[in-house]
Amino acid sequence: MTEFADYFWGEKNNGFDVLYHNMKNGLDSSREFVEFLRESCAVEEGYIKLQVKLSKFATNCGTKGSFSPYWQVIRTLAEKISTVHQELLTSWQELLRDVQKYNADQQKKHREIKDHETGTIESVQGFQQTLAALQKSKEKYHACSLEFEKLKRDNASPKELERAEQKLKRAYDEYRQFIEKYSAVRTEFETKMTDACKRFQEIEESHLKQMRDFVDGFANAWEKHCNQLGEAQKEFQNSGSELTVEKLLELLVQSKTTGTEKPGSIEFEDTDLSTLPQPVATPDTEKKDFSTQDKNKKEGGGGGAVQRFPMLLDTANHVSGFLQGRRRKKKKTKQDSQEKIESEAVDKNSLQLDEEGYQIQPNNLMGNDRDSWYSSSESDSGERFIN
Repeated sequence: MTEFADYFWGEKNNGFDVLYHNMKNGLDSSREFVEFLRESCAVEEGYIKLQVKLSKFATNCGTKGSFSPYWQVIRTLAEKISTVHQELLTSWQELLRDVQKYNADQQKKHREIKDHETGTIESVQGFQQTLAALQKSKEKYHACSLEFEKLKRDNASPKELERAEQKLKRAYDEYRQFIEKYSAVRTEFETKMTDACKRFQEIEESHLKQMRDFVDGFANAWEKHCNQLGEAQKEFQNSGSELTVEKLLELLVQSKTTGTEKPGSIEFEDTDLSTLPQPVATPDTEKKDFSTQDKNKKEGGGGGAVQRFPMLLDTANHVSGFLQGRRRKKKKTKQDSQEKIESEAVDKNSLQLDEEGYQIQPNNLMGNDRDSWYSSSESDSGERFIN
């Protein structure tokens, strides 16, 4: 197992500073991880908004046509993906709050450690100062010793040798004092530095464990997210595989069917004339009907045609009735005109009545032929007669 107490000594004895700054770097790491989570949540939130927009777009699609059932599967996938990303965002937001809380607690803890390690800091600084002074006194002693030996070899004067010897003695005493001081400071420094290394190691182990837990939480949320996406993808594939072409056609028929009965054959139906009122028989109509029948008999073959085509006969009768009505109307108008002429003629002549009281028509009027009513020359003669 790695022990900080075995690796943070060295010539400069700055192991404490390295460990202390490493602890502060842990605080920076947690702060940076907070920023990373915040940015991840922002990215995920933006993606969720786009996914919701995409889901709404899919909802508005596929309202018509035989492919509309597949749009339902696509909408379900889009909604599922949006839900999965929302769950991931919620997990990361909870993790972000935990890391922020840990960062705040870490800042308080670092201030407490700094206050607690004040003695260690003073010990380290004292040891470093003592070591520097010891090294300086050592160099001075060695310089004085070399100078004194040189004077001795050069046969210097006794006075110069005496001064050099006194200087060497002071340097020796100073050097010995720093050695003794160094021994005392070193013991205290080693003790406090060893304890500080243990505390820094505990802090670092706790920090790394907590950060690993945060990273594992981030990874677990992402793994769950990926698994849910995989499930959504499998559901999408399964639902899509069920919607075969035959199935889509069947769903279309079920939703848009207009009926299964084909149109039947239609046969010709004659007009039902039973609902029409019976025509009123008049003398003129009867005469016209008899004359029409006589004409058909004379022309020949008419009876066979009527028997073969009874509907044509009915249609001809309707047309004939219409034309007869027109003729009767014109004939009635001429009769009214003729009666007016006759009445005027009767006024001019004396009226003659028979035994039953009916008026006897003049001979010149009764002698006219029946067809004279349709002749313009006879009407002219009638007018001349009246005049």
